[in-house]
Amino acid sequence: MGQIVIVDTSVFLNILDVPGRNQNRAATFGAFTIHVNAGDHLYLPVPCIIETGNHISRLRDGHDCYQCAKRFVAEVRNALNGSSPWQPVPLLPEGKDDWSGTSGVERWLVDFPNEAQRQVSLTDVTVKDLFTQFCDKFPMSTVRVWALDGHLASLQRLHP
Repeated sequence: MGQIVIVDTSVFLNILDVPGRNQNRAATFGAFTIHVNAGDHLYLPVPCIIETGNHISRLRDGHDCYQCAKRFVAEVRNALNGSSPWQPVPLLPEGKDDWSGTSGVERWLVDFPNEAQRQVSLTDVTVKDLFTQFCDKFPMSTVRVWALDGHLASLQRLHP
């Protein structure tokens, strides 16, 4: 079984080749190919999908914005219908059908003031939470966050 890899916004932006957010495109695409060939399980959290769309919508060049948005929509649709190397991860934990309790959003809100003070975004808080959930759910697997920024890239639990 391959690694469980949570794909961060920084990686998705490079894969989609979003201008101004694609400085590591060649290396990122090379690593992407390695993950796919290794049979790793790539997960794209919904908050990262939303954050990526937000970055694309802020592109100043209308042509670039439109072209990137088209690539983004195609890639997300492929992920939703299972024809992409990654799979989207919904906001709600598996088996939950509401927003109440200490799961999901409530858990993120508990951590957010301290994280925000350290300039960690709410999206990153959700990615950290998903990492913890996957570590608990898959105790015999390597679980890691694939990110191009330090505080998320350090999240890795090797197969015990």
